[in-house]
Formats: sequence, C-alpha cells, structure tokens
Amino acid sequence: MQKPVLAAGDIGNSQSKFAYWKNGEIQCFSFKSRVKSGAPGLSMLGGKTEKSTVFKLSGEVLSVLENATDPLNIVKEGPDSLAVKALALAGLNQMGLSGREVNLATNLPLGHYVIRDQHGLTAFNDALMDKKMDALRFKESDTCLSGSEVARIQRGVVFAEGFAAYVDSVVSEQGDVSEPTEKKRGVLDIGGGTTEIGIFGREFEMDDNFITLSVGTQDILKGLEKRILARWPDFEKIELVVLDRCMETQTFIDLAGQSHDMSEDIATCKREVARKIIQEAKDRLKGNIDYLDQILLVGGGGQMLSEYFSEWQLITVPQDPEFANARGLLKLITFLSGLDESEVEREIPHVEPLAEVE
Repeated sequence: MQKPVLAAGDIGNSQSKFAYWKNGEIQCFSFKSRVKSGAPGLSMLGGKTEKSTVFKLSGEVLSVLENATDPLNIVKEGPDSLAVKALALAGLNQMGLSGREVNLATNLPLGHYVIRDQHGLTAFNDALMDKKMDALRFKESDTCLSGSEVARIQRGVVFAEGFAAYVDSVVSEQGDVSEPTEKKRGVLDIGGGTTEIGIFGREFEMDDNFITLSVGTQDILKGLEKRILARWPDFEKIELVVLDRCMETQTFIDLAGQSHDMSEDIATCKREVARKIIQEAKDRLKGNIDYLDQILLVGGGGQMLSEYFSEWQLITVPQDPEFANARGLLKLITFLSGLDESEVEREIPHVEPLAEVE
C-alpha cells in the first residue's frame, strides 16, 4: 500500500506556488491563480487552444487556465472555495501526484489565521482552518476531466502566511533549527491580494503587533487598468492577460494597433502600492529595529517592489523570495507538524524536475 506523499501549496490571489522534495532538496514551481467556471475553449484546428486542467468538483466544472478571460476573483471566492481547491489540485497534478494520497501543507493570511477577541487577546482561528482543510479534502465525486486522476488530499496542516517564510529562514532542508537567540526577525510578505507584517522568534513565537493589509501586487494591476481606461475610454475593461502583458513588455497596444510606452505609468502604480505598505511597515517594524536581527522581504511583491526598501536597515531578500512561504510550509509539515515519518513518503517518486510556469 502506498503511503501519502508530502507537498506544500501556497495558494495566492495572484500566483499559486508549490514545493516538494526531490533528492533531498526542495523544488518549487508556480503558475498564475486563474480559474474560470466551465470548460476551456476549443481550437477549430483541433485540440484545446492552450494547456489547461479541468476539474468537476461538487458538481461544478472549473478550468485552471493561466490566460483565462474573466477569471474568478480568488479573494471574493474565499480560502475554502472550490476555486482554491482547483488550484491546489492542478499543482499536485503538475507534481505527478494524480491518483496519489497527499498530506498537504497550506496557509491563510496572518490576519485570518490569528484572531483577536474583544479584549485584544489572540487565538488561532481553528474554525476557518478546519473549514479550509475540509474543503480541500478529497471527495469521491471529485473528478479530473483532463485525462488524469485527481490527487487525493486526505490530511493536511494550515499555517500563517509570513510565519511560513520565517520558518523557511530558520529551518534548514535537513530540519536543523537556527532561530535568533537574543533578537527576533521581522517579516514583510507582499502577496497578490494581501501583505503580511509580523515579528517572530524565540520558540516560533509571534509578537502581537501583526497585521494583514488588504493591499498587494494586484493593486498595481488595478491602478494600471485605471490609467489605461482614463487614456483610452473606448475600452470598457482591460483583461488580466492584457495587463500581464503590459507589465511584462512595459507597453500597451491600443485599438488601432499602436504600441505605447507604459513604463512611467507602471512605475507610478508600483510607487503608490509601495507607499501604502511602507507607512504601515515603518510603524510595526522600523520602530522595533533595536531587537530585530533581520527584516525578511518576501512574496512575489517582495521581489517586484524590493527597490523601494533598499535603504531600510536589516532588509534581507532571500533567494527566490516568492517561494519563501511554500518552502516554509514544506519544512513545517515535514519537520514540525508531528507527523510520523514512517507513515508518509517524503520524496515524490519518478518525477522529472518541473520548470516554473510563466
């Protein structure tokens, strides 16, 4: 009988990041968090127009498709939604875990994972964690319509975004823990829809001066769309795939096919989002600089907006900062979740290394 395989999924509002073990090392990949209701389009020359993974979950057909038009809003759908489950299953499918039992580590925004009562006391949001894991757990009616079996998520653990990035920084791939002994470590985790700010250390304790901001890299795209619509009012809306291309090429093509330089507009949108984050981060991190050893700048936004934090003291951008939470989640479920290693399979067998999906 096959044992459950360990995997980690950081299902973000903009990007879904995954981590798994291969030859004793952590491997990561990502794809855009784009899900649409219904099946993908069909190429009239034969076959599907582009690669997609299609699931039928609780009777609803959902397609994970990076270039989906009018995709579901992952924030509005919620952390326990079928859209999030479809993204998780698509990632496990890419790992080669179709049909396999999986123990999955995943996460919630810090401000959802920890809640405060009327007296300001903090506690874990067990109800939401249980709700998310129950939604992800395999159901007999779950079906993959893309020619493969569905990964069978049986058990899992949920941790906080930002905290997982801290764990990545203090736990090695061999499970050795090296927390700062006299100081603590700040984390500034800029994601797609939220930004997590927290301070951790000393037996993985979190200070109560934490926050989840409802701002992230998606606000850069929203700002860019507003600027485009103001200049070209003939457009009713700008699809996310067009905004993606605009960010990548720094140009926008109008209805006449003319290309326009958007580099200044993009820089303005980035500065505005960075300004909102910096003000809150200054209050919560820079005011505690004396007892911090580092301030980790992580997440996809950490990479995108790092230039705006370059003059901060103690700022540290780890390698591949967008995968810091995914790596930390995998280390958490492997070394710190209390799972019996004899009952699980750490390595994913017979899987070639996966390239990151652009």
